[in-house]
Amino acid sequence: MYSKRIPGYIHDHWRGNHSLAFSFWFSFALLNVVIHYLELLVTLSFSASSRTHLYITVSYFVCFRFVVYPWQAIGVLRACERALTEYRNFVWVRSAQAIVVLGIIAIFVEGLSLIRVSASLFAVVESSVDEKSYLLILEDNDRTIRLSGSIDFGITRDLAGLLEDHADVERIILDSKGGPVSEGRGLAFLIGEKELHTYSLRGCSSACTIAFIGGKKRLLGPEAKLGFHHYRLDSKNVLPFLDLDNEFKKDLAFYASQSIDTAFLDKMYEIRHSDMWFPSHEELLQAGVIDGVVSPDKLAPSALSPTVPQDAYR
Repeated sequence: MYSKRIPGYIHDHWRGNHSLAFSFWFSFALLNVVIHYLELLVTLSFSASSRTHLYITVSYFVCFRFVVYPWQAIGVLRACERALTEYRNFVWVRSAQAIVVLGIIAIFVEGLSLIRVSASLFAVVESSVDEKSYLLILEDNDRTIRLSGSIDFGITRDLAGLLEDHADVERIILDSKGGPVSEGRGLAFLIGEKELHTYSLRGCSSACTIAFIGGKKRLLGPEAKLGFHHYRLDSKNVLPFLDLDNEFKKDLAFYASQSIDTAFLDKMYEIRHSDMWFPSHEELLQAGVIDGVVSPDKLAPSALSPTVPQDAYR
């Protein structure tokens, strides 16, 4: 039944056979709202690979802006012509036509922005292939992976390959000042999937904390700190339509699923992107962010069970 109805609906709208009210409010306005929210879910969600994200964004734009929108616009404009002839409702028809034309202009501007953004991101991705700013090292008889340097593009892919080749890995040491949120999320997914314990000896900030919180058990060294802040874009030309607040809330929801206290998350939400919040070990323990504090020389499976009492470092 639907196989006949849908092609018929597509054809009738294209020919302008629907009423102007139906063409504009359903096939144009409502459908664009649905497309917008799909865009938020599909193209504006951080992915584990920046290149994948770029390809999806461009493909989505071409599909919905160069295929779906022309179909919508032509159908509405043809319905406008028929409505003007039959009903002579000049104001309503001209308003609908103006909105469609404004949409075409907006797509043109968005397309120019996307070309600039795509070129910028592609250059970043290609340069990161040759110049890695991070190290992934196997230690402790291949049971521990040490990550140092920046959380950079490609690190999720490299960690996935390392874990695939070394099934005995139990934990990962994260010492990083951060990097792209997309890669932090990718690391967190891998860490959670493999049920790895996370540990930081020197400190873990920004996107690194996303990966850290993905750990089954989360431990800090005596001198290590976790640094949290709101997200920011390094350039206004990169993903100008990205809702950073919404992206930050996605990770807060992930933190909540990892049994982190709501009051702690509320405080984290208030931190500006230009600041960095370093909670005390006591705060991290009380909020469930970490399970304990251990010295580097005790980093062994047996050290993952006990939790250092809070008064041990007051």
